[in-house]
Amino acid sequence: MLGALGSVSAQQQYQHSQYQHNPYLFNPAASGIYEYLDISAGLRQQWVGFKNAPRNFYISGHTALSRGSAPLYNPSLRVGGRGPSRTPDIKTGKLKHAVGGSIFADEYGAFKQLNFQGTYSIHIPVMRGYNLSAGLGAGFSRFRFDQNEVDMLDDNDAQYAQFMANGTAQGYINLNAGLWFYSNELFVGYSSGELLKTLLWLGVDHTNFDLKPHHFITAGYHIPVSSEFTLTPSVLAKFMSPAPLSLDITMIGTYDKWIWGGFTYRHQDAIIGMLGMNINDMFKFGYSYDLSISKMASFNRGGHEIVLGLTLGK
Repeated sequence: MLGALGSVSAQQQYQHSQYQHNPYLFNPAASGIYEYLDISAGLRQQWVGFKNAPRNFYISGHTALSRGSAPLYNPSLRVGGRGPSRTPDIKTGKLKHAVGGSIFADEYGAFKQLNFQGTYSIHIPVMRGYNLSAGLGAGFSRFRFDQNEVDMLDDNDAQYAQFMANGTAQGYINLNAGLWFYSNELFVGYSSGELLKTLLWLGVDHTNFDLKPHHFITAGYHIPVSSEFTLTPSVLAKFMSPAPLSLDITMIGTYDKWIWGGFTYRHQDAIIGMLGMNINDMFKFGYSYDLSISKMASFNRGGHEIVLGLTLGK
């Protein structure tokens, strides 16, 4: 059993299929791009049907700081003057500050993690129609091993007894930082997490490991096909030494800025279908399904991710 603990280092950061619609989850510099308060809650179940498969929940919120007040609804954005609202254009050309925060709960087998984080970003105009933002996030994480989730082959295993005697939980500070270059059509970002390289001390030499910095590079471009339809190709590269590069290649089609659908190919791992919409002036919804194509495909029925969003402001 203890030999499996070392493999936990491969699952140090959360994975999300709908990254294009909430890049703030992995890059603090993406906060405050829109003028409204953007709140999202997501639930992800990976490898359905596989015992002790990874699953996580998050809630995040971020907003640009501005003076004065804004109406809660903007009727000009409503489709046909009523019903769902179109996503507003991204505005650049002015200096602005943004703040945000998130809570993540992650579980994979006997390992559980709870993470709280606050972020700050500054957005600076660098050329006509383009802004560059820099963000920093700081938070507290608690990593825990749940012995109730363990099936022991040998209840008298001396190494396991030593492991349990040294404690099964640890809290630590984490930092991440990022850059986000964007216009209303283009976005390019880089971020890095677990910058402190914290050592998780679980009491036995074979089970201690240090958290590796995780790096994220993403880019995408909105291509207008017609006055109402837009295609957005994007890519997200994730890498952490010594794990291999993970690459998500995505194509999203959006109709009239309020309903969207698309596909992602995650290299040697999954093919993902997704859809979503702005339900009304305040609420939005997204769903994605991961079809496994890796060696795990024979042992699970894919994965589900549901995201609910709330927008308040202009």
